[in-house]
Amino acid sequence: MGAGRVRVEKREIAAYLLLLDKGEINLGEAIDLVSMELCTTKRTARRIIKRLRRLGFLSLELEDKGARVRCKPPREVLERLVAGYIEKRRSRCKNGRG
Repeated sequence: MGAGRVRVEKREIAAYLLLLDKGEINLGEAIDLVSMELCTTKRTARRIIKRLRRLGFLSLELEDKGARVRCKPPREVLERLVAGYIEKRRSRCKNGRG
């Protein structure tokens, strides 16, 4: 895999879609939901959520009563993921026609 490439696995997309339906959810509940629906251990579910956060699919907000997970809008996430690709394609197009 080259530098700058981001690979999003099917299980991460599935977890994002599950959490997207819930809107804002407690971190513990999010881990339980992903664990139960995707038949993973809680440790794996925690890692999936952590990766989704790192990739920009989720935001994690710390509150007095615990952490809350909030899904970012799909369009915002997808635009950020493909922004680099679109920019490279545009520069190739300009260079080839110049």
